[in-house]
Amino acid sequence: MEQPAITLLKNLNLNQDDYTIKVRIVRLWSRAAFNDPRKVYCYDMILMDEEGTKIQAFVLAKTAREYEHLLKEKQCLFIRNPSLGENRQKVKYVHISTKINLNSNAIVSVCDEPVGTEWGFDFSPFSSVVEDPTDDNKSFKSPIGILTFLT
Repeated sequence: MEQPAITLLKNLNLNQDDYTIKVRIVRLWSRAAFNDPRKVYCYDMILMDEEGTKIQAFVLAKTAREYEHLLKEKQCLFIRNPSLGENRQKVKYVHISTKINLNSNAIVSVCDEPVGTEWGFDFSPFSSVVEDPTDDNKSFKSPIGILTFLT
């Protein structure tokens, strides 16, 4: 079977409902059911594509039964036809204003090739930091250095 064209997360459109994304689960956690804290109500995730773009996603546990075993951190997946909506949560974990819902129409399968970086972020090469340590886009600022500056 031919693999459908992959849509990057930055190109997702609220008006489009037929697309496939290729992502890595960077972070995964579960929320307990309201009436029984021993049962899982839903899974929340941070997904990342091959360009490093991240998006929040969720799936109700009752909807995810057939692919629940695939929901693991660092797992790479193909997800076809998830729904996309506005992220109205008070706490947003990523900069994208939309959120993916793996509804009952979504098709989830394993992607055998790695997607993005394993931990969800990229390091700048040390040589680029040494070349221009004042470039804020390349270097990590130590909290100690910031505190020293403020005092």
